Amino acid sequence: SGVTALQFAIVALTTGSFSAANAGFQLLFSSIGGGLVGYLIVWLKRRILRFIEKISAQDVTVYLLIELLLPFAAYLLAEMIGVSGIIAAVVAGVAQAQRKRRISLFDAELANISESTWSTIVFTLNALVFLFLGIELSQVFSPIWESNNYANWHLVITILVITAVIFLVRFLFLLFYYWFLQSKKQVSMNQVALLTFGGVKGTVSLAAIFILPVMVHDAPFHERGLLLFLTACVILLTLIISVMVLPYLADGEAAESVDFNHLLILEDVIEQLEAEEKQELSDKGRLAIDAVINSYENRRWELYRNSLTDSEKQEIQEIQGLILSIEQDGLDEAYRNGKVSLNGYRFYSRFISQQQHSLAKQILSFFSFWLFFIQRFIRILIHPRLFLQRQQQLKAALKQRDISEVQKIYLKNSEYIFHSLSNLEDVYDSSLINFFIRQREMSIKRFEHSNFIETIMIEQDPIFVKKVLWGYYLERKTIDEYEVAEKISTISANEYRRNVNLLESYAMSRAEEQPKQRMFRR
Repeated sequence: SGVTALQFAIVALTTGSFSAANAGFQLLFSSIGGGLVGYLIVWLKRRILRFIEKISAQDVTVYLLIELLLPFAAYLLAEMIGVSGIIAAVVAGVAQAQRKRRISLFDAELANISESTWSTIVFTLNALVFLFLGIELSQVFSPIWESNNYANWHLVITILVITAVIFLVRFLFLLFYYWFLQSKKQVSMNQVALLTFGGVKGTVSLAAIFILPVMVHDAPFHERGLLLFLTACVILLTLIISVMVLPYLADGEAAESVDFNHLLILEDVIEQLEAEEKQELSDKGRLAIDAVINSYENRRWELYRNSLTDSEKQEIQEIQGLILSIEQDGLDEAYRNGKVSLNGYRFYSRFISQQQHSLAKQILSFFSFWLFFIQRFIRILIHPRLFLQRQQQLKAALKQRDISEVQKIYLKNSEYIFHSLSNLEDVYDSSLINFFIRQREMSIKRFEHSNFIETIMIEQDPIFVKKVLWGYYLERKTIDEYEVAEKISTISANEYRRNVNLLESYAMSRAEEQPKQRMFRR
């Protein structure tokens, strides 16, 4: 509504005439007309979808494209007939969100894809608005600041006053809302201040300022640059003030509470898998179950890690980076001394690369990321031949002698890692050090296995997928038992089930891709 009112103000500016009664009528007509156009577009869209269903031509891609075109169609049609395109797009979106949802496989797939697609579009559009701001500001900043028509001190005072008014209006509105409209809800002044400084973004202001005309009465609209300059400076100033003030208003760095019920569910699943591992007759089946247990251990650790503060997460990343550095240095030294063959070196390098990719997927700080990157770059400069050899494909089969060499190097690197971790007990939290030590001890058991290749490649075997799906079945059963026993709420149980569904879907998609990957490797 604010953007629509601004459009009428622009019309009054460009035409040079204004009538309050006429403007009010036009605003009402434009708003109602835009709303009707939005509902009309949604009605037509539903008719089209029903026709597609009748001819049995349902397709997720087609439905998604129609949904994406919906706001554009509503906006363009409304503007063509002279009503508010903005209101039409908003009403179309609201009507689309209120549609009746059926529980079917097709609707579930469409909802998942639609949700991820729209979240990506929203993020992209928000980024584009500020990108356009930078482009426009680069063109108007110098002319406005260096112009003799505007005093710089007057511009600065105007920006400061507008910024102060924005924060004051937000503060008074929030105060009125919580003290009068929400009288039963006790809110402290600190919380009101947090909402005051934490809610200013300026996306709508930027979108509104971009619709200002470039020409007025066939002459350049010089004030457009001034308005854009003031809007951009106010937005930047509000963002800077928020970044500076919010740390003092917040309680400080805090960790999220650990979901102990989820941890207990994962522990119960691990115990059931361990009991089944003892009853498994085949060696390959035991390896597969052991790999599934390891994945559940990683999920348990990830759940715990997500509850840590940023500084504690940073410590974990530093320890992981140290371990990878020891691994790579030990392997390079062994290769230079002739203690490992080229095939063994390449095999071990791929194992290290997987660990490096896993570390890169985590949220690294800017300093840690560049420190990790520079460390790898320096190693490439010092040993370029090793790097080029590591990038080549493995053409020869891995022999038992190569496996024995890799196992010896891994055990030797483990000794260095244990020694380094023990020296860091006074630097990092002892629980973190103990976790990495236990994790290394578990991996040593896998490396010491007589059939070492199978322990590494078991995740490529169909039996692993079978055991993974069995683990998800046990997890669902455990969730149901916890919900029936009222140990967890229905909301929590549904959230846990949703996570299991995502993991199961991903595991099945990987199982479908593996035959194709093996075919291309041949």
